[in-house]
Amino acid sequence: MRPSTICILSVSLLISGSIALPECARGAARSTAISYHQVGICKGYDTAAGPVTTRSDEAFAIFKIEAVDNTKPRGSFDFDPTHLYVDQSTPEQNAKTAVWDKNRRFVYSDPRFAQTMGVSSAVETTIPEGTKLEINGIAVVPLAINIPSGAPEANQYSFDLVYDTWSTDEHEANGPGGSFFWIFALGESLFGGPKLGSKTIDLVKTNSTETTWSVTDNCKALSFK
Repeated sequence: MRPSTICILSVSLLISGSIALPECARGAARSTAISYHQVGICKGYDTAAGPVTTRSDEAFAIFKIEAVDNTKPRGSFDFDPTHLYVDQSTPEQNAKTAVWDKNRRFVYSDPRFAQTMGVSSAVETTIPEGTKLEINGIAVVPLAINIPSGAPEANQYSFDLVYDTWSTDEHEANGPGGSFFWIFALGESLFGGPKLGSKTIDLVKTNSTETTWSVTDNCKALSFK
């Protein structure tokens, strides 16, 4: 019996209440993949308007967003680099439900960095269905480098990116003081409103084997390949 015939038969059995809907009938999860690599960690850089530096306990984590692969999902994907973040939450913070109790360091969109370094920033763009788009843009995350023991990146400077699927407006509207805190779906409490683009987003770090990075004082000393 051909696979398509099995699917049709299984759906018929489902209607009669005798079998669960098979994967081929309900559709497998189709993820959007964002590939990137860590460029380095640095403390500051000089601009025409003066120096830009981090606080003594912070640094800039520099990433290059390589591409967004939207060939599998059904529908376009709205890629917004400001939704990328490094999760520096402690285990205690991660155990809390509310998003505002966590320590998430988001990409900071400052055009001065790209202008000074002579590179391109990762920018917001829509990737059509069935398309893989080369981004090749830089993303900068100001984050802590002297963090409490027990946090995921304690004593190391290799960081992983996460993509936040809630919009900024929804975070603000549904946070403390907003119109409402929670919605419920499938028996679980969820924070925020409708998700953006794909419900399944995979972050693929292409240099994940490089686990130790030193902090460079001058960002211009980094290689942005």
